[in-house]
Amino acid sequence: MPSFDYQALSADGKRTQGTLTADSAFAARSALRAQGLTPLSLSEMNNAATQSRSWLSVSFWRTQLPLKELVLLTRQLATLLEGGLPLAQVLSILAAQAETKRLGRLLTHVHGRVQEGQTLAAAFRTAPYLLPDDVVAMLSAGEESGNLVAVMSRLADSLEIREQVAGQMKGAMFYPAMMLTLSLGIVVFLLTVVVPKVVTMFTHFKQELPPLTRGLIATSNWLVEWWGILLGVLLVLAIVVKWLMMREAVKYRWHGLLLRLPLMGRLLREGATARWARTLSVLLSSGVPAVEALKISAEVVGLLPMKQAVLTMSLQVREGVPLHRALMNAAVFPSLVRYLVESGEASGQLAAMLGRGAQHYEVSTQTLSSSLVKLVEPMLIVLMGGVVLLIVMAILLPIFSMNQMVG
Repeated sequence: MPSFDYQALSADGKRTQGTLTADSAFAARSALRAQGLTPLSLSEMNNAATQSRSWLSVSFWRTQLPLKELVLLTRQLATLLEGGLPLAQVLSILAAQAETKRLGRLLTHVHGRVQEGQTLAAAFRTAPYLLPDDVVAMLSAGEESGNLVAVMSRLADSLEIREQVAGQMKGAMFYPAMMLTLSLGIVVFLLTVVVPKVVTMFTHFKQELPPLTRGLIATSNWLVEWWGILLGVLLVLAIVVKWLMMREAVKYRWHGLLLRLPLMGRLLREGATARWARTLSVLLSSGVPAVEALKISAEVVGLLPMKQAVLTMSLQVREGVPLHRALMNAAVFPSLVRYLVESGEASGQLAAMLGRGAQHYEVSTQTLSSSLVKLVEPMLIVLMGGVVLLIVMAILLPIFSMNQMVG
């Protein structure tokens, strides 16, 4: 079923725009009039656009759907599906009342694909905005097991918790990031604006300038003259690093190095553990088989050594190895998780115990990130204060020398 972009006037004369699916342009105009809208323009989203979006779905630059909008989308889908409405009707309702244009285009695309007979997961895979792999995989598992409504409801709960944890961590990192950005801006301003003006005063000196001042002048001259090349080098470096991170071998080694860092490694390990345990708990409680649930939960583990360990665990569980023993063999997750899993398997409450483990490590991650921020803040203050102090000393030393000569 084709999709159309439209512009229309509402009953009170306000201009509105959006997308909708219909059998034809005539049917699209009729649908708009039924909503009390007067069509102004209507254009079909043609095959070229569809192919373009399909290319974007695997593109290097595909846009990620923000977590906040993903939480809203899953909660709305879960609420309406729990009400017993058909999936196609739910998608149509949400597309018509989408709060953002991005969600409107996404839901219109998904609704059109579902109307053509595709599954919900397949429609999301080709959507113009990227959804996390674990979310799409969980939807696919829910459809295959016939438990889409239950999976969607638990997925919405899980994503809300994920958004809360991510928001708290971003809030904790906001002040250090702002302070670092402001300090770098001050240093660049001093080197490119203040120092060149002060240097003109030193040119009249007949004595040799202190080494610190000469170094400052050389740095300032270089930055003023070559700032464009510096930005180009940084841009190329960023592209090269991003390309290298797309190579699994390089990314695996880098993640392994991060996990070995004293404090950061623990933070990353516990954060990944919380996401993995929460996702596995949701899947198991929704009736997804353990082997399939482990494969899907691996998608939420961003660190490759841990992700590979989860995939290996799924193979061992398929061969009959208990999950707690597979966890012990993996040796990448904290020991508390293994004890909780062992207790859950013994009592038949594995999903509940995984949920408790996830909650524990979510709180632990928040506490650890706050401690890390408290440790980084004074280090940044001392570091940037030292840099500014060196610049000020390099400017004042020749002035003090001049005053001594005059005296």
